[in-house]
Amino acid sequence: MISFWPDNIKAWYTKADFHDHGANGTRAQFLAVVKTLPREFNWYVTHSMFTSDVSKPYEALKRSIHKCRDLTDRQRLDQLLSSIDLQHGSITDMLPTMREVIGQRTFDDGLFRRRFLSKHPQQVQAVLVSFQNNAVDELAASADRIL
Repeated sequence: MISFWPDNIKAWYTKADFHDHGANGTRAQFLAVVKTLPREFNWYVTHSMFTSDVSKPYEALKRSIHKCRDLTDRQRLDQLLSSIDLQHGSITDMLPTMREVIGQRTFDDGLFRRRFLSKHPQQVQAVLVSFQNNAVDELAASADRIL
């Protein structure tokens, strides 16, 4: 089985070919993942074993690892965007600045969208909630119209 990719866990799960390595059941998949995890992920293994449905150990571990990655992504995104706020420009002007700061890094679209919306005044956020299926560029344009 391929070594663990902590930078792109979703892709690793997709690429990990359990069946070629004889890991056909969920317990075998759980053990295969545990073997490949780096030491710093041991807490997630232990946590998922004692706090989740033990009849589905692989799924519980997978959820636990994804949650850890989401938190890390959220923290990284917060660090990158902490200095950006809506000062004297428009919201539409703020969006390219946020994208520029992020650069080539990839984040979940929903996470970026939530962080982008959090940069808006409360009254704008309240209105934009109803546009949650719109693209971020459309949200920025709508926010500018609201202001």
